[in-house]
Amino acid sequence: MLVDVSEGAFAYSRFLERQTSRILSLSYHPNGQYLVGGCGDSTIRVWEVDHPHGRLVAQMKVERTERKGKKRIRKMDTVVWAVKVAKDGTVISGDSTGSLKVWESRFWSLKQSFQVHQADILCFAFDNVQRPHQSLFR
Repeated sequence: MLVDVSEGAFAYSRFLERQTSRILSLSYHPNGQYLVGGCGDSTIRVWEVDHPHGRLVAQMKVERTERKGKKRIRKMDTVVWAVKVAKDGTVISGDSTGSLKVWESRFWSLKQSFQVHQADILCFAFDNVQRPHQSLFR
């Protein structure tokens, strides 16, 4: 559910298309049309907020993790703990495998993946100021 707090009140705006997994982080796309969410079922979802029903327009899948048990290997969902959208529309996600992933928002596809930590990436920050000759990652 989206709420409007612009007038200092807490007013209902609209519902987004329902989904069954937990949403753990949210970030607006700079064009204001999309809301990007990191979820607990190995997905990043994108909703069109201007649509009357908050239509789901994209799902990006991250790989599931494998856990070795005594008798077999179990596939488990990867939790997408953190998601941010840069000024240029690039989506960055951090997950329970310690991976930082970079997605483009034209076709909502994976551009790069970095294994940066042995534990979960629960949150991250980046400088969203565009400077000449500087990229998001050095």
